[in-house]
Amino acid sequence: MSKIKIYTFAHKRPDFIIYQYESIVKNLTDDYEYIVFNNAQVSTDFELSKQIKKNCSDRNIKCIDIDKDYELINEYDLANKNRNFKVFHNDKYQTANIACAYPLVWAQKHIFNSDDNHICVIDSDMFFIDKENLTTHIEKHDFMFIPFQTQHVYFPWNAIFLINKNCPNKNQINWWCGLYDGVPVDVGGLSAKYLIDNPSLKKGLIYRSCVQDDNSLDFHPSDYEYISLSDERYYSILHYRSGSNWNLRSQEYHLNKTKWLKEQISYVL
Repeated sequence: MSKIKIYTFAHKRPDFIIYQYESIVKNLTDDYEYIVFNNAQVSTDFELSKQIKKNCSDRNIKCIDIDKDYELINEYDLANKNRNFKVFHNDKYQTANIACAYPLVWAQKHIFNSDDNHICVIDSDMFFIDKENLTTHIEKHDFMFIPFQTQHVYFPWNAIFLINKNCPNKNQINWWCGLYDGVPVDVGGLSAKYLIDNPSLKKGLIYRSCVQDDNSLDFHPSDYEYISLSDERYYSILHYRSGSNWNLRSQEYHLNKTKWLKEQISYVL
């Protein structure tokens, strides 16, 4: 059976590395390697970067720093000059969308395109809650993703996706946000072109079941979801959602939600 590389991007919640890693060790039956991209160093969030590296080192997890690729940066800045969008402003990501898109674009160029293993990319706030084998799913497909659509533009959501090691033209996958066919699109929206240009691509759909609110919990809106890699709707992954706190929930909200999360994944210190 082929090996699968599992990649995640860490920034605002270094503690999630520990919970995600433990959930993988407990539930995945693949031959896998878990790798963390450190997305804090490049935007000068040095204390967060230090904690990310420590949490990885404590568990012998490979950690790769995202850095500034000026070819990628200048290309994006030039393409979005009329919209006054840039990747960085005062050494920080200009927007939350760009903070999500740039490390993915960087990783696609520097890591994914040359990786000869199957690949799974998973948000840092997703956790395995039941037994799963990723390899059995991706071996049936070239590219697995949750479909997203803005107006007439159909593209893969970046939160979780799998790429077969033999996926055709995978170097064409474009995770940038921006404008596609005149439509403003979120992270991964420019990959709409990849899907169109590769009509014979064996696509596999990933499914989600969203819970907007749960009256039994002490954080509201609860805003979590379950993820399934198969048509049978076997939900093996819990998505905490908004772990970066882009929507500005209170500290108490995240304390309560994190306590609930650890119960769901049976995490024990």
